[in-house]
Amino acid sequence: MWLAFAAKPEPLFIAVVAAAKIAIAILFFTFWLLGELGLTFALSGCIDLFYAMGYAPP
Repeated sequence: MWLAFAAKPEPLFIAVVAAAKIAIAILFFTFWLLGELGLTFALSGCIDLFYAMGYAPP
């Protein structure tokens, strides 16, 4: 909760969020390749992957 009131973003928190987004995308793609999930899940994993790339520093 203290991160909501911080004056600047915490780099460790941003890295953890980006890693979690990438992990979700990898899981969706893996299960899609195995035939366990539909194409819509793979596409939502793609959106998560692009969202995670937005956290990368320039």
